[in-house]
Amino acid sequence: MREKWTEEKLIKYAKVQKDKDNIKIEEIDNYHIYSIADNDTPKLSADRLEYSLSNALFTHKLLNLEEVKEIYNDIEIERNESGESELGFKTKSIARKFVQITSKMSVIYRDDRTRFSMQFIADILKKLPGITIDNGTIKYQGVPISRLYVENMDLMQGGYGILTESLKAKDVATVQVLENHEHIKALKDQVPPDNAAINLKLKKEAKGVWTKSLTLGLGYGDKILWSNDANLMFFGKKRQHFIYYGNDNTGNHPKGRVADNAAILTNVLEPGASPVGTSLYNNQHRLTIDNLEKLNDSTTLHYNFAYNHDRRLRSAYQKQTYILPEEDIRILTEEIRSENTSNEALLQLVYEKNADKKYFRNDFYANGVWNAANGSVLSNNENILQDANNRNIGIDNKTHYIHRADNGNGIEVKSNNSYNNSPQCLSVSGDMSASQEVDVTRFSSKNTLSMLQDLRRRHWSFVPTASINLDYVGLISSLQAKVNDAATMDYLQFDANVGAIARYVYNDFRMTFRLPLSFSYTTVLNEADALRLRLRPSVSILWKANDFWTLSGGGSYGANQTPWNQLVSAYIMGNYRTINRYKPTISETRAAGLNFRLNFKDIMTSIFAYIEGKASFSWADVMYGSYIDQNGHSILQAVDMPNNQKTYSCIGNVSKDIEWHNIQLVANANYTISANTVLRQSVVSSFKSNYLTTQLQC
Repeated sequence: MREKWTEEKLIKYAKVQKDKDNIKIEEIDNYHIYSIADNDTPKLSADRLEYSLSNALFTHKLLNLEEVKEIYNDIEIERNESGESELGFKTKSIARKFVQITSKMSVIYRDDRTRFSMQFIADILKKLPGITIDNGTIKYQGVPISRLYVENMDLMQGGYGILTESLKAKDVATVQVLENHEHIKALKDQVPPDNAAINLKLKKEAKGVWTKSLTLGLGYGDKILWSNDANLMFFGKKRQHFIYYGNDNTGNHPKGRVADNAAILTNVLEPGASPVGTSLYNNQHRLTIDNLEKLNDSTTLHYNFAYNHDRRLRSAYQKQTYILPEEDIRILTEEIRSENTSNEALLQLVYEKNADKKYFRNDFYANGVWNAANGSVLSNNENILQDANNRNIGIDNKTHYIHRADNGNGIEVKSNNSYNNSPQCLSVSGDMSASQEVDVTRFSSKNTLSMLQDLRRRHWSFVPTASINLDYVGLISSLQAKVNDAATMDYLQFDANVGAIARYVYNDFRMTFRLPLSFSYTTVLNEADALRLRLRPSVSILWKANDFWTLSGGGSYGANQTPWNQLVSAYIMGNYRTINRYKPTISETRAAGLNFRLNFKDIMTSIFAYIEGKASFSWADVMYGSYIDQNGHSILQAVDMPNNQKTYSCIGNVSKDIEWHNIQLVANANYTISANTVLRQSVVSSFKSNYLTTQLQC
C-alpha cells in the first residue's frame, strides 16, 4: 500500500519528465538510482518518505491511515534553488507535521557511496548522534540496545558486534533508531522498555544476494601480528544467513559468543593486564553460523552454531604491597607466565511466533567449554609450577508464552531450566606441592506467572503475579596439601513468590509499583538450613514531558541470602597462594537502591544529552576477609559482624553531531563516592573513596 502511493506519484511525474530526465517507468521502483528517490538531508526522498510513514503507521502508532493519506496527498514534485527535482509539501502545516513525526521516531543515516564505500556499518553507527559502541556493545543514550534488526528481522539474537563490523555501509540505505522499542506485539499496550532498537534498511541491490567481505591485517610488535576476518551474508525476505570466520593474535580481538556458565573454583594464577604495552598474546579462531527462516508473517526459526578456539600467552612481573593494620606491611613479588588453551562450542535453536494476541518463544542452548592451562611463578625466590584443567557441559531451555483476549486481559508465563556440570583440577609443583580436584553439578529452574491488562483502556491496573524457583548445587572436592581435606556439599534453595503489580498510566506518564512476597527455604545438607519470609517492593516511573525531555527513575528494597559458593565448608585452593574455606552460615544481605535519569534529545540540531544518578546501600551480618601470611599467601576469613556499604554516583553525557567533515563531539563525566568496610588480619577497617573521570571525544 505504502509503495503504491509513492509509485503513483513518481510514475505520474515520470510520464511528464521522462524525455527531460530520462527516467524509465519500469525502473521507477529502484529508488537508489535517482536523486529524487535517494538524496541528502534536508531534501525529502521517496524512500525516506516511505520508511518514515510506514513506521509511524505500523511500528510507532503515531499516525492513523487517514493522516498518512493526508501527508501523501500534500506531496508535490518541484524544482529547488539548484534546479534539481525534489519532493516537497504544498502546505507548511503538513510539512511541519511530517518533521515532528520523523523527529520522534528515529535517527536517519544518510548514504554516501563515495565517503562510506570502504567502511563498515559499525563506523557509521559510532558517528550517529546518541549512539556509542563500547567493547562491541551498541548503546543509545548510554543504554544497550535490545535488538539490531536487518530488514525488520533479528538474525543475530545478540552478538551484534560481529555483524556491524562485517556489514558494509555502502549496502545500507537507512539506519532507524526505534526508541522504547517493544519487540513482542502482544505487549505493545504495556509500559514501554527503556531500551531502544536499531533497524538497518538495505539497498535493493544488497537484498536477496550473497555478499562477501574479507579483511586482512598484518603488523609487527615483539613478533609478527595479524588480524583477519571473512564472512558471507544473505538477507532475503524469507531467510537470512551470516557466516563468519576470524583469526587474530593481537590479544585485542573479542571472545566468541559462547555463554560460559561454569562455576570455576580453582585455576592457575594469570597475570593482570599491563598498564604499559601488552602482556597478552594469543591465537584465536572464531566461527559463527547464524540462520533465520521466516516461516510466515509471524513465525521465525533460528538455528545457530558458534565455535571459539583461543590460545592465550601471558607474562608479567608484578609487585603487590599489602598495608595491614598496626603498620604491618607484606610485599609480594611475582614473575608470572601462563598459557591457557580454551575451546568453546554453542548450539542454539530458537522458535518464535510473534502475533498480535499470542506470543510463544522457545530457546534451546547446548554449550561446551574445555580449558587447559599451565604456567610458572617465581615468587619471593620460590619457583612454582601450575597445571589446571576444567570443562563445563551445559544445556539451557527458555520458554516464554503470552495469550491476550479481545478485552485486553491476558496471561504471561516464563520458564527457564538449566543444567551444568563443571569438573576441574589444579596441580602445583616445584618449591610448593599441592593438588585440588572439584566437581560441581548445578540444576536451576525459574518459573513465573503474571496476569496482563490493557493499559490503554484504564489509568489504574492491578494484576497478580506468582513464581516458583529451584536451585540445586552438588559439590565434591579433594585437596592434597599441608592440610588434606575431602568433602561433599548438597545445596538446595526453594523460593515461592506471590504478589501484585500496580500500574498507573496517564498520557505520557507511567508508574509501576511491584510488591512481591517471597517464601524461601535453603538447606546445606547436614550443615545449615534457613527459612525466610521477605518483602521486596520496588517502584519505577517514566515521564515523556515532550519531544525533547524524558525523565525516568525508581527505587527498590530487597534481601538476598548467602550464595552457595560462600557456603562451601571444604578447603578449596583457588590458586597456588589462595585457600578458601567458608563458614556454612546462611545469612542475609539487605540492599536498597535509588536511581534517576533525565534524557534530552533534539534530532533537528543533533544534540543528545543525559544525566544519571544512582545511590545504593547494603547491610550484612557476616564479613568476609583475608589473612595475609609472611609469603603473601591469603587465607579467607569469615566473622559474624554487622557491616554496611554505601555508593553514590552521577554520570553526565553530551553529544553533538556536526555536519562539517561528519564530526561528532562527545563529552562524558563520572563522579562516584563510596564508603566500605574491609576485614584484614582479623581487624575491621573503614575506608572511603572518591573519584572523578572526564572524557572528551571527537
